[in-house]
Amino acid sequence: MARRPPEPSRRQVLYGLHPVAEALRARRRPLYRLWVRHGRGEGPALRRIQARARALGLSVEEEQEAVFRKRVPETANDQGVALEVGPLPELSLGELAGLGETPRRLVALDGVEDPQNVGAIARVAESHEVAALVKDDRVGVYVAAAAGPGDQGYFPAKVKKRRDTAFF
Repeated sequence: MARRPPEPSRRQVLYGLHPVAEALRARRRPLYRLWVRHGRGEGPALRRIQARARALGLSVEEEQEAVFRKRVPETANDQGVALEVGPLPELSLGELAGLGETPRRLVALDGVEDPQNVGAIARVAESHEVAALVKDDRVGVYVAAAAGPGDQGYFPAKVKKRRDTAFF
């Protein structure tokens, strides 16, 4: 049975060269389109991102500043590139336990709400070969564009809250 694409309200915008490049590389979530801010310039990293997006069949659209800013906050360090994506897939702890080699490391985010803190934790976790970040659904963030490159694509999935599963 084919999955339907997420409703537009569930879509997210990732921005910045590293988060966008990693999301395109990892392909762990639905990818929809790439936006490049007009006048951004042509550097090798941006050319690689555009080529990768096109190779994946994504629309690559150059947008004027005013239109781009409707998608990405003016205060964001977007580096002139943004990617529209769907949510990460969700796994139960049982499903996660059955993936890959054991033992595996998990990091539980309990009450972490600041997107930049999530990003910092994700980058450190990735450098220590953590398999996934586990979050409580009541926490408002899991992956946020403001958090930086570490949390955009390194982890395979969000993990659904399961009170009946002990995981150490």
